[in-house]
Amino acid sequence: MQMGSTYTFANGHFTLTQQLGGGSAYVIANGTPTGLYSFGLAQQAVINNAPTVAPLTAMPALYNQSAWFYPTPEISIFLSSCHAAGTVIPAPANALALALGPQASSATVGFNDSTDLFFQIS
Repeated sequence: MQMGSTYTFANGHFTLTQQLGGGSAYVIANGTPTGLYSFGLAQQAVINNAPTVAPLTAMPALYNQSAWFYPTPEISIFLSSCHAAGTVIPAPANALALALGPQASSATVGFNDSTDLFFQIS
């Protein structure tokens, strides 16, 4: 998918329906009249040398509605008691925020057992 373009989800497939170019959002239009769907973004990461893909955000969209996603060059690391895999939850205020981008493609993170908080090592 390309930022700045609209993709319609219908019949189980995504189709490019409008190429805006130069935009800063991913746009998904729900073209399935059978109800509400949740759309979102996921990111690949390597955690403890194991590749994983995790959801970043999700947004519901009814038929003929669109969901707009504005990616940010930052991730938040925190603990949660949520047990359902793939559940998207908001980051708490005490989450460790790390910038991403060409100069910051990896980070070493530690955990403080006494405060239950993550901290950046490098």
